[in-house]
Amino acid sequence: MIDYHIHPYYSLDAKGTIEEYCERATKFGLEEICFTPHFEIDPVRKKLDDKVRIGNQIVSMKSNWIEIYLKDLKNAKNKYPDLKIKAGIEVGYEFEIENELREFLNKYEFDFILGAIHCVDHIAISDHRECYAYFKTIAPGELCKKYFALLEALIKSGLFDCVAHLDVYKKYGFYHYGDKLIKEAEPYIDKIIKLIKSRAMPIEVNTNSGGKKRGFNELYPSPLILKKLHKNNPHPILTIGSDAHKPEHLGLGIKEALDTLNKLELKVFRVEAHQFQPATVQR
Repeated sequence: MIDYHIHPYYSLDAKGTIEEYCERATKFGLEEICFTPHFEIDPVRKKLDDKVRIGNQIVSMKSNWIEIYLKDLKNAKNKYPDLKIKAGIEVGYEFEIENELREFLNKYEFDFILGAIHCVDHIAISDHRECYAYFKTIAPGELCKKYFALLEALIKSGLFDCVAHLDVYKKYGFYHYGDKLIKEAEPYIDKIIKLIKSRAMPIEVNTNSGGKKRGFNELYPSPLILKKLHKNNPHPILTIGSDAHKPEHLGLGIKEALDTLNKLELKVFRVEAHQFQPATVQR
């Protein structure tokens, strides 16, 4: 099994060192893991997001913390030679910072780059502390319009290896809008699926390992979207990740998600130097 979405302690919303995750991976039976700490540099949200944890210090997102992170990974690879450990990152996308993101991503040799939409109108729709006040100000159709405009730009940017949690708007949005949000998203989903196919864009299957404590308890994208994806493209490129923010969440939901994908005749892929190949172990 593999898990390609893991947040070690560098991210302020996460716990657990690289070594603690590796220990958990070996006990859980994972063969390959990829760490994906957050990288968020939206200048509008600087006071909220420009923070990374290194040891006992909180430093700027634009400091040299990536070099320390990559060094920690190198040490882990030496200590756990039987575990395939990859250097990834989850990047929050915004229109205005695309050039700066390109410069940053060209600077480092990551194995896997997840592109994510976490914010709409510079407000974190994936954070329960911010989203509900925002949802009160915007209709579900307008939310979907803005979200999918960002997602389309993310895909067309060419910056990322894979799209993270494609329908993350439902994480807390479903609790506020209900089924109306899902209905409003349908035409945008159909359009984005066509774009995914034309660009051969890999999509993450996110198991939402925190469950209901971290939002709507469903795969991202939903099984319904996965069915649509398969209908439009019988062989989409999919990765899989638990989105773990603490070691005990690592690998959670992976087996169940693989069962779902197998029933839909969909395969999970692994990555090597930004190139994707079907994973040999599907269960």
